[in-house]
Amino acid sequence: MSQRSVVAGIVQHQVQKLRKHLKQRAKHLHDLLQQVIDSLVLTSLAATAGLVVWCVAPFLVVTMPLGIFLSNFGQTSSGIDRMVIKCSTLLSPASIIPFNEFDSLGELGEPWRAVLANFACYAVLLVAVRAACLRNADRWLGRSANSSRPLAADPPFH
Repeated sequence: MSQRSVVAGIVQHQVQKLRKHLKQRAKHLHDLLQQVIDSLVLTSLAATAGLVVWCVAPFLVVTMPLGIFLSNFGQTSSGIDRMVIKCSTLLSPASIIPFNEFDSLGELGEPWRAVLANFACYAVLLVAVRAACLRNADRWLGRSANSSRPLAADPPFH
């Protein structure tokens, strides 16, 4: 087995983990929105819109302005400028998939570093969001800290 196929296998495994992670985040976002919005359809639409914004906004807010700012107005930009622009695309959780599909992770330097940096950033974000959710769950669900009444069973998720 060649080194390239080993790297491709590991990258595919990381992409599968990322897809699973995104599905979990979508469910958590859906559950959070369901507490605020009563309609299941509106909750699903809001969760989907949130994920779309999360995937598109980094490209529109960070990558495109960096590309314009560092473009040197038609001149060839330096390697560092191109690297900064390409690395800024990793702010979107969906960006690692095209890098993998078009076999262009090598453009970011070492593919391992790019994938691990992307994974580490989203792991830190996951821990922060989870901690915030656990810390504020009672308040967001309308439970009082002194309440001794049993909680109603949640309806099954469909």
